[in-house]
Amino acid sequence: MPEKRVQGGGPNASQAAVRYHDSIADGWDARYREGSFLRRARFFETQVMPCVAVGGRWLDAGCGSGYFSRLLAACGGEVIGVDASMQMVDAARRHAAQIASSKAPQFVAVSSVERLPFAAATFDGCICLSVIEYVDNPRACFHELARVLVPGGVLVLSLPHRFAPLRLAQRLAYAAMKPVVPASWAFSVLSRNAVTRKELARTLAEYGLELRKTFNFDPAIPAPLLRLFPAALNFAIAVKRKQPGDEEPIVQVFEQCKR
Repeated sequence: MPEKRVQGGGPNASQAAVRYHDSIADGWDARYREGSFLRRARFFETQVMPCVAVGGRWLDAGCGSGYFSRLLAACGGEVIGVDASMQMVDAARRHAAQIASSKAPQFVAVSSVERLPFAAATFDGCICLSVIEYVDNPRACFHELARVLVPGGVLVLSLPHRFAPLRLAQRLAYAAMKPVVPASWAFSVLSRNAVTRKELARTLAEYGLELRKTFNFDPAIPAPLLRLFPAALNFAIAVKRKQPGDEEPIVQVFEQCKR
């Protein structure tokens, strides 16, 4: 049997994920102040962002409450965030309204990140963090992300690892002890799409995206042990292949970056 590169979410899986995120939108941004969310945000800021020069137009596909959109805007990007959860978009707009700057990110509700309302080659960069795991058709999402990037543009994404022990444990615990585990663990059964690094590289290549660097993040497993166990979340940086004669893009991935 051929190896599956990206799992499918099943019919209407993303609709259930949207309803879930609608229900928790009001308190979503506050999660980044503590615990695993804070550790993930700091990991993104200290390990991933130093590898990308932010400039020009950026898309935050699946922006949630706009936390990472605001980080990009603070680094000089002109940012548009989109999300299928109207409640998340409303929360993102409220947070952005507190920024006293003309470069505050803008937010738009979309039916799905599998169908983006932008022309081809609109953005110099795109982030798509912990989003593809919830969609019904992940390949459509990869296609759209590649389509809206300029040649040479940068895609930064995160996806769970197919064999991550933490994710497996959360899924089993939620299924077996649903009444007593935190309600927020519902994400573990709504998250349907996961990849290995090889699968991700192969899938990106199908859509004209070259994987440049990956990062392993796990909120529970110490970094030294990640050589033995798959991390819960893989961050990745990819670049859209340029055509001969294309000028250098505004956004570039540094060959040497902070590790």
